[in-house]
Amino acid sequence: MDSEIHTYHVGELLDCYLPNDHTDTVDTVLDELKKQRILVSRGRSVAQRASWSTRKPPYTHVFKGFKTLFRSSSAKPERILKSFQTIGNAVRKALGRIKGISVNEFEVRAMDSTGDACITPNRDGGISPPDVVVPVRVTGRRTDQSEDEDKDQRYVSHVNRIMNEDARRKFAYGMTFEHDSLSIWFMHRSRVAKSLPLKINQHPDTLVRLLGALFFAKEEQLGYDPLVTRLPDGSYVYELPPDGERPSSLYYRTVPLLSEYRSPELTGRRARVWRVKQVVSPTDPRRVPGTSDRVLKDVSVHEETMTEVEIQRQLFRDIRALSQDPNWRNRDILNAFDPATIESIAEALQNDRFIEYFSCIVAYYVESLPHAPPSSPPRKRRCFFVYEHVCATLYDIPTLGEATDIIRQSLTALRLMFCAGWVHRDVSPGNILTVRSTPESPWQVKMTDFEFATKFTHSGKVSASQVTGTPPFMACEIRTSTYILPPPCYDRVDMDGELPVQPQGPVVYNYQHDLESLWWILLWLTTARLKQSRSQEFGRELFTSDVGMSTSLLRANLFTKCIVDDRLLRKAIPSAVEPFIVAIENLRRDLYKVCTARNHDDKVDDIRTYSFITGPAFEGFFDDANRFRARWESLELMVETLPQPPYLSDESSAPAQLRLQPTPPEDTSGKKRKLGDVSEEGFEPKRRTRPGRDPVTHRPITRSMTRRLGRKE
Repeated sequence: MDSEIHTYHVGELLDCYLPNDHTDTVDTVLDELKKQRILVSRGRSVAQRASWSTRKPPYTHVFKGFKTLFRSSSAKPERILKSFQTIGNAVRKALGRIKGISVNEFEVRAMDSTGDACITPNRDGGISPPDVVVPVRVTGRRTDQSEDEDKDQRYVSHVNRIMNEDARRKFAYGMTFEHDSLSIWFMHRSRVAKSLPLKINQHPDTLVRLLGALFFAKEEQLGYDPLVTRLPDGSYVYELPPDGERPSSLYYRTVPLLSEYRSPELTGRRARVWRVKQVVSPTDPRRVPGTSDRVLKDVSVHEETMTEVEIQRQLFRDIRALSQDPNWRNRDILNAFDPATIESIAEALQNDRFIEYFSCIVAYYVESLPHAPPSSPPRKRRCFFVYEHVCATLYDIPTLGEATDIIRQSLTALRLMFCAGWVHRDVSPGNILTVRSTPESPWQVKMTDFEFATKFTHSGKVSASQVTGTPPFMACEIRTSTYILPPPCYDRVDMDGELPVQPQGPVVYNYQHDLESLWWILLWLTTARLKQSRSQEFGRELFTSDVGMSTSLLRANLFTKCIVDDRLLRKAIPSAVEPFIVAIENLRRDLYKVCTARNHDDKVDDIRTYSFITGPAFEGFFDDANRFRARWESLELMVETLPQPPYLSDESSAPAQLRLQPTPPEDTSGKKRKLGDVSEEGFEPKRRTRPGRDPVTHRPITRSMTRRLGRKE
């Protein structure tokens, strides 16, 4: 998305972004403010030269509270905001006296000694982020460009935090005072716009127009999504409105927040994943009888991309088409498969049983955007996806034996996708979900998060993929954007021969990259997740969100060398898991050998070259590991989520209230940052804890059930 701050003349920004339903009331309000002596005459002749920010001459009057305030070169922030509060509420009262027009419930409040104020419905008590309708901040006198940019970044980060704390927010207006100047902001998940500085004492009429627009506006016009209602206890009710498939709205009330990803940039990726219960309505939030808890994902996607529900439906259509093909067993991807493995795929294809391997979207809403000219900047659509089951992830599985069985099932899901011509592109522990009906029942895998799944084109014109995935589990070629080639040959090159062919162009995401992610997950389970301090220490360095070259080279070196020869690894793992590590090493050799041979021959688009690694190689791994299963299957893994019953009590806990923080100290390091790189709370994805429970341990994030650390996309 567009992470720049776009600058407009004041009038242009007001015309383009502010609600302008009642601009005809401005003169009436100005007259009323003059009567009340809120606006006073300048007391001297007014120059008629137009100002550069508004392109119109100064107004005849000035706000009394601002008239002498800025004579000092360093007016105190609290004085500026107190005067602004007085002016704002005087404007609101003047608007309220106009017959036939309704004013909203919001008013201006200044926070003592923080440099912050806001327009808010909360007239008493502390201000929490959901109370902030329009954030206002004194950023200080404008100086050099670098410092001004840094102040802007801190303000946008401040607003990003406010919006992240409220699931209703789609965009926000804002104001920053820079000594005697005011800048007006429009901050959307797709775009950030700022006006040129407005001299307050020259153009009080423009400030009255701005305040009038904000006090007349309905909540939706101020950036609140009408489909999301915040209840008094802090929970939300999401509405999925009627569409072609359902005649009436569905309502889902949030229970706990399962996971959340907060981008460091206001225009960056954002996703919330809630456990929800279906309720009657926002005004009657009782559970609909006979319904069970589900999962709702709230995410915004680029308008030109397919949504996850569209991708899932197309994938299922292609798998159904596969099942109806009488010759599907002859497909190139199955060329090296043994009959037993092919039969396991056949069983999954019978009577749509393949659906059991995936986390299915059972209801959804995709925002419709108005038509925009081709020259318009990219936009995002807000989407709500409701999933059938509340699942566990690999982070929640208590033993290595159970986790290995789940990974074997996920391999079946990937084989179904491969046979239908699809790649997942984000195989990670958080996207390998699993569910069971009772504690004694076997786990059933539910692969999820198809936001970046795509068809693998093998027509000879394979296009390169955007680098996506969860960094700790990305294939090495994807992390380094470099094909892995065989070791150098030390024989002399034939002078009459031809140079060997190599893959041309950028790295193409292929079937083996999904399978390599499974390999990394297996290694992660036996190092970072074992309840052994030494193995965790080894895994901590390897499985990190760092996408820098040093970490990528460390991983590539491990993948291309014999892992059982790694001294640190051998010291780290307990003896019981040694056979499992040997099986992982043999699988690594198969992955490496097939990958380098394919790349050496420039056959990335040859489906047959993926058959051995998809079938016999992984079957060999599970056979080898299971020979010693009694030694390792009961090894305990770290568990980060306590088991929860299928239904939660209606007594849901309100989320913790976060108070607005004072203006952070200015950064004097001189280091420039991207838009939104500074925040009062940091940029890690956040997982809320419930009262009476320990904080959730940090974990890597994934596409759907986003976890605790960032990832490259």
